[in-house]
Amino acid sequence: MADPSPPIAELRDAVVPLGGTDPETPINAAAADGLRDVFADASLVGLGETSHGARSQFRLKRRLIRFSVEELGVRAFALEVDPNWARQVDAYVADGAGDIGEQLVEARISWPWKTAELVDLFEWMRAFNEDRSADDRIRVYGFDTTSFGRAADALSTFFDAVDADAPGVRDRLATLAGDDDGAAVAASEWLVDTLPPLFEDHGDEWAARCSGREFAFARRQPALLAQAGDLATADAEDRFALRDEAMAANASWIVGDAGADRAVLWGHNVHVARGELSDGMLGFSGRTMGDRLAASRGDDYVPIGIGLGSGEYLAMDAETMGPATPTVPEPPAGSIPDAFSRLDVAAPFVSTAALHERAPIADWLAADTRRHRISGMVEDGESLTYVASDLSEFDGFAFVGTTGPTRHLGLDG
Repeated sequence: MADPSPPIAELRDAVVPLGGTDPETPINAAAADGLRDVFADASLVGLGETSHGARSQFRLKRRLIRFSVEELGVRAFALEVDPNWARQVDAYVADGAGDIGEQLVEARISWPWKTAELVDLFEWMRAFNEDRSADDRIRVYGFDTTSFGRAADALSTFFDAVDADAPGVRDRLATLAGDDDGAAVAASEWLVDTLPPLFEDHGDEWAARCSGREFAFARRQPALLAQAGDLATADAEDRFALRDEAMAANASWIVGDAGADRAVLWGHNVHVARGELSDGMLGFSGRTMGDRLAASRGDDYVPIGIGLGSGEYLAMDAETMGPATPTVPEPPAGSIPDAFSRLDVAAPFVSTAALHERAPIADWLAADTRRHRISGMVEDGESLTYVASDLSEFDGFAFVGTTGPTRHLGLDG
């Protein structure tokens, strides 16, 4: 069992106060230096969250993104959503196209992303981009998997734009977007095999008729289709590992063929952390996105975990599929949320390596310390578990003392 009296004084001395979660509050010099030491040189930074529905964590992440943009020069942001759908958000952020609130309300995306907190983030990004040159604007990406229908729409739009003569392809795209699941899988497999040679043969011709960004996204579609096909045909117990493998590949593509120098990834702690999920939470197990990125990119990938002490968060009731606002219970004595809650520091941040360099903290973490993990689904009134952790699955760790639920757009209670 963990020591019920963790080394609070040592912990307090190790952390740097970020000074709260208000996105409009500048980060002071000492905190900025602490952040730079952990992730200033990384091409990919994963910003985690304990819950997809914790308002204070969303606000802190917006604050860290603002720091990354204004102080570190990062110009690419990626959310745990379908890459093809994220292009709508990018059109708003980069060029002011559409109404972002309406887009989120109407979008067929997971409920955590239909929030006022993300509207605020995207509106800030849009304001930042105003009057900036095209190559100095924040661009928005998705790193989750796509659907057959969205891939079909993306490819059809591209082939129309470049006036491509591809009748066999267009027939399969129509099938891909149809209601026959078996036929859609077969069409997807055909397209995955057929499209790459077509891009090799006609790439120069097509690239001359569209922007470099449009061409890069079109050329990415066969890989996205392969991911969607794998998920569509996989057994349920294999889907977590397949999805996180796909997310790692999509995140790497952003700082590869997509052309971004660096990017900040917004996802759940479960996905950004290094390691393997093995306890079967909601039936999930397998290597995480963060583990794959760390293996392929080394120190060029930096995961930042964000912990939570108390409050309420938004979730979905697994039985009714309606909203729920569970309360975070009192954390176990000696646990990570218990210790950080006792620091009396506004939004502490710390390098996890620095924690392990201090013997009293390292000994405490090596015992049986645990941290929160909160699922987006509530089953039998519960969505919170505690997982063993010495925080080494992250390179940095921030903590929010309390939270309220995110403000959902149009979700009836």
